[in-house]
Amino acid sequence: MEATGPRELRIVLSEADATLVDSLAEYQMGIVPEGYDPKNPVGSGPFKLEYFSPASRPR
Repeated sequence: MEATGPRELRIVLSEADATLVDSLAEYQMGIVPEGYDPKNPVGSGPFKLEYFSPASRPR
């Protein structure tokens, strides 16, 4: 992989991969900022995270 711009990434493959886009879209492949700390998440408003339970669903 090579960053070719602030919002661009070049991925050179040795052969075609029809599932690459789907693989990169998986939940586990989320892009987070450098230095991200899940115990101190970044929010967007006057809200504070009270708890987090991995792999749970909202009610």
